[in-house]
Amino acid sequence: MRRLNVSRSSLQSLSVPLLVVTFLFLASPVTSPVNGQTGISSSSHTVSVNHKGISNLRFELAAPELAVAGTVLNGVDVSIYQGSPNWTSVHSAGYTFAFAKATEGTTITDPDFTSNMVNGKSAGLYMGAYDFAHPSANATSAVSQANFFDSVAGQYFSTGYLAPALDLEEGCGTLNVSQMSQWIVTWMNTVESYIKTNEGQSITPVIYMSATYAAACVDSSVTSYPLWIANWGVSSPNTGKFSGWGYWQYSDAGNVSGINGATDLNYFNGTLSQLQSSFTFGKAPLTSTSSTTTTSTPEFPNVGLGFVLLVSITVGLVIIRRAQHKS
Repeated sequence: MRRLNVSRSSLQSLSVPLLVVTFLFLASPVTSPVNGQTGISSSSHTVSVNHKGISNLRFELAAPELAVAGTVLNGVDVSIYQGSPNWTSVHSAGYTFAFAKATEGTTITDPDFTSNMVNGKSAGLYMGAYDFAHPSANATSAVSQANFFDSVAGQYFSTGYLAPALDLEEGCGTLNVSQMSQWIVTWMNTVESYIKTNEGQSITPVIYMSATYAAACVDSSVTSYPLWIANWGVSSPNTGKFSGWGYWQYSDAGNVSGINGATDLNYFNGTLSQLQSSFTFGKAPLTSTSSTTTTSTPEFPNVGLGFVLLVSITVGLVIIRRAQHKS
């Protein structure tokens, strides 16, 4: 066996990098995953060690990407642009719900709508339909668009499916606040009436709009409806004139297993039981993925293992030092 021979200068130069590596190990924060992301960005560090010490050290703790506190459920929304998702893979990746585009205006039906609704539910997701609106100063056009939406999506206003949604991306700035609000209320009343008449249930559709839209384009006659807010790249959404949000589309560039290309990512603001009781037709006997609790406080699960590593390094240094004295 070769005799251990370590110089004092090498020992001293080696001890500092080892302690730094241990510190980095201990300081690596981990948070619960949300749609492949984290409530706090994970730290990034690179260490290179040679016999003279550290040649390169980079340690960054990024600012929080998401600061949602409480329990949320993960979801996506899709249309023809996402092709034909593998909904089993989407569900397995931790997603609980999805919205699929059904109609646009009074003539356009998304060709993937039916397959998305059927296959998504079969895979275990809570599926909801949405209508891409074309608001106009004539409120009667809201009735026409709502009726067309009902004729296409109405078969999915049934047990296990989500309350439908009105997608508002146009008209803000073209219509005044009063005109816009009246158009929205008319569409909502028309769909709610259809649901009561044909399904015998009382369930309120959801309104999707951007933060700008929510702040500048509607009045108080609209703010009582459940809000699906679109606000990307922020730690918490700006809900404008609304007091809170039911869904939050926090990204338009998500990467989800089972979906080709970028897709929208969403949160539901609550637990699975709350989704079932307030936003789902019937009792919704589906099984689904567990909810995720996010927090803006990092956890440190490496502490116990890191302590063992630190003790081991210390003992090793002592053994080396004694061997050096004997030599």
